[in-house]
Amino acid sequence: MITKWKAILFEDGEIMPVECTKETATSVYFSGVGEFGVPKKGEHAAFFDTWEEAHAYLIKKAEKKLAALSLRVGQSLTTIAKIKQMSAPVQSEVQMIEEWTPVKKLPDSIFELQKPFSSVLVDPVTNRVLEDKTDIEATFEDWIQTR
Repeated sequence: MITKWKAILFEDGEIMPVECTKETATSVYFSGVGEFGVPKKGEHAAFFDTWEEAHAYLIKKAEKKLAALSLRVGQSLTTIAKIKQMSAPVQSEVQMIEEWTPVKKLPDSIFELQKPFSSVLVDPVTNRVLEDKTDIEATFEDWIQTR
């Protein structure tokens, strides 16, 4: 059996000795129902040859976590300072948002629909060429009602 020191990476950190059946460069193996291996450096624990190595690893992880949290605290303090410096605008500077109006509008005539595409006006449903004004207006009214 091989003794390894397991560093547990939870809130308080913990170091405990464990007995392994074998080890490779990347894994340690334990016996139980069968032999199984786990990574030497996993997400929640890491295995070391000495207690001192495990201890140094936990200190390094805790310092990294503290640095990340300190950065977030600094960012939050900056945000709070910016918010505290805000002041209400002078009433004359306030621009009221106008009532919402849709951006898209229906075309005024069916000609606007096909102007960029063709000089011949075609009914999009029947693919029939529209020749006189009555045909064009009737098709446009049908088109408006289907929208």
